Amino acid sequence: MVCAGCGEVTYRNPKVLVSTIVGCEERILLCRRAIAPAVGKWCLPGGFVECCEPLEVAAARETHEETGIIVNPGTLRLHAVSTLTDISEVYVSFLGVAVDDGTPLCGPECLDVGYFDESNLPWNELAFSDIGWFLRLYFRELRSGRHAVHFSRIDSAGVVGRSYLTDQIQEINVQRASLNVT
Repeated sequence: MVCAGCGEVTYRNPKVLVSTIVGCEERILLCRRAIAPAVGKWCLPGGFVECCEPLEVAAARETHEETGIIVNPGTLRLHAVSTLTDISEVYVSFLGVAVDDGTPLCGPECLDVGYFDESNLPWNELAFSDIGWFLRLYFRELRSGRHAVHFSRIDSAGVVGRSYLTDQIQEINVQRASLNVT
């Protein structure tokens, strides 16, 4: 949208959300939503990224707010990035483990919280269809021992995606100063 008088452009950008698949042995942490949309349905801990907040910090914060579980943002691994074009949102999903073996606690946005293995996961009660896709990928990778980063576009036509195996990719920690960026 451009102002006819001054030419200023008003940008309408997508919202960015994060979620965390918190693994504990062969189980994952889910929370039952207490707020719209999808009240009463199960989902991964997650929510909106705040301005100036790093993605991994947002994922750790949302996980703690919703479940009482602490995850270290520095140890989170990228799992998936999805563009939901119909609702102008971008989801970034991470894999993590709890810092301790604390008992999950319901935050104000949850009705219930708990760990589920693949066989007792409430597949038919998931809040959003993309959660099932993420979780099926996660459990498949858990069984195979091979991990990937997933990229997808989810819209009314379905899911179109690619996966990038990370077996041969080494994590490289680069400090800003070593990049000679001005």
